Amino acid sequence: MQPKYIICDSAIDKYSPSAAPVTLTHKRLLFARFKFHIIYTKGCLLKNKEGWPLGRVEGEYEVRREEEKKKKKKKKKKKKKKKKKKKKKKKKKKKKKKKKKKKKRKVEERGRG
Repeated sequence: MQPKYIICDSAIDKYSPSAAPVTLTHKRLLFARFKFHIIYTKGCLLKNKEGWPLGRVEGEYEVRREEEKKKKKKKKKKKKKKKKKKKKKKKKKKKKKKKKKKKKRKVEERGRG
């Protein structure tokens, strides 16, 4: 990827001591051609994306960005919320208690004596 160049032409930047004293040629400025729409004025400080000074502009150049052509705003699609299905509660069947059958005791006749 080609590095992006941004222009900083505020008064502070114009005379910043951190600026590289190199005057940029037209060829160097062409790096930025497709990325930015800038009118470079004489004496402007050109910085890269990270903010490092690349040098000062020698003459006046106009670099137009191709992407600048009316950008159509993409309509955001609204997501339809899914309706949660309510779970039917299962009725618990009551277990019938089995009646215990009482064992009939055989009554033994007790013999006397």
